[in-house]
Amino acid sequence: MIFTNINNIKEIESSNPLFKMLFDRLKMVSISDFNSLDRIDIIPDKVFYIKSIIEGGNMPLVLEGHQKYIDIHFLLKGQEIIGWKSLENATQLYKQYSPSNDCVFYEDKPTEYFHLNSGDVFIAYPHDLHCPGISNKRIIKIIGKILI
Repeated sequence: MIFTNINNIKEIESSNPLFKMLFDRLKMVSISDFNSLDRIDIIPDKVFYIKSIIEGGNMPLVLEGHQKYIDIHFLLKGQEIIGWKSLENATQLYKQYSPSNDCVFYEDKPTEYFHLNSGDVFIAYPHDLHCPGISNKRIIKIIGKILI
């Protein structure tokens, strides 16, 4: 798991050319681009992002995990809390892993909480369960995906 701001991502970009490719695109996205909530492919099924608008209080408070993709949450507007717990410490499986949507769910409580403001980035690897979208107000974000 990595928690940082979009202005501090040079080391992350240099670790993998796909990160740089994704972040170069994310830096150009503005809220005015949110006419539709759609998926934007950079490299089809390998590097893409999804535009997301979440109305406060509407997200289920369960931990999610992914096996095929690194999950990159980039908050454009609002304040969001993302809960986190290590996969190895999770015990309360809620929904089995689904390869079609690359997601597994757990009912465990997060062990850590990260408070994101506009411009912040939260990166979850397969061993990082996370509970995104905790907010009482509307948030606008991008969820990037990089195939492992």
